[in-house]
Amino acid sequence: MIMHQSQLSHSTLNISVETREVISWMRTLWPIKTIGPTIPSMYLDKRLEDDTDYGFGLFNPNADTCMKWLNSKEGGSVVYVSFGSMANLGNEQMEELVEGIKSSNCNFLWVVRESEVGKLPSKFAEETSEKGLVVNWCPQLEVLAHREVMQGEKGKGIKENSIRWRELAKEAVDGGGSSEKNIEEFVAELLCKTY
Repeated sequence: MIMHQSQLSHSTLNISVETREVISWMRTLWPIKTIGPTIPSMYLDKRLEDDTDYGFGLFNPNADTCMKWLNSKEGGSVVYVSFGSMANLGNEQMEELVEGIKSSNCNFLWVVRESEVGKLPSKFAEETSEKGLVVNWCPQLEVLAHREVMQGEKGKGIKENSIRWRELAKEAVDGGGSSEKNIEEFVAELLCKTY
């Protein structure tokens, strides 16, 4: 079994006991080789100049709209809200988010998947258009790297943690790193099995 490196590198990070137990249990069932990360080089080590995106996406991107809107805002003034590609919020959760965003009076970029848009109040996007942008997809890595995205105390902690993750990711993909070793071992095992 091959897993993404960030799912298993827990030696220097605060990973839950439950996660460690699951990883240990999985290792008893299958030989696990960690590979990755699968983050474009531009956001990791900048070794490959043209490696700026994942090269695939589940949804239709409209990157220009998001980035132009972000560029029109002052530094550190935008709250980014996204629950990923698979999360489904309940109607009550969506209502609470709407109220929280409205009452914050902050600029916001909110990614709401097409399948979730029906949970928004009918005129929410129009009513908040001066302060916010609601889209069903955005280039998350570019948005998170943008200077306009708000930090705050919690944001600083998240940023520090992401820097630690980035350093671990660099170590994993560097020559002689765990990702390279594991890929080589995996390929060698495949070659041995085919001959």
